Amino acid sequence: FRPFPHKQIGEILQHLKAVCVLDRSDSFGAYGPLFTEIAASLYNYGGKPRLLNRIYGLGGRDFLPEDALQAIEAVVAAAEGKTDLALKEYLSVRG
Repeated sequence: FRPFPHKQIGEILQHLKAVCVLDRSDSFGAYGPLFTEIAASLYNYGGKPRLLNRIYGLGGRDFLPEDALQAIEAVVAAAEGKTDLALKEYLSVRG
């Protein structure tokens, strides 16, 4: 996803209340790579949406409708002001 369109993404997302970024890969001790780029895109804009990172598909697992629903519910709750949401969560993992 290089070169990443930082300016265009920042201009589009800055007006939203919340954004849920879905990543298919994980980084040890960090957020997903797409989440990191989107967060950087919003750095210079005044209106910053609440960002959530959801990691899916680890171990070759499928992205299920239930996963989509979970991500949608989380971003709606964040947009409504719920503050106890995890910034980073994994979808469809065991244990």
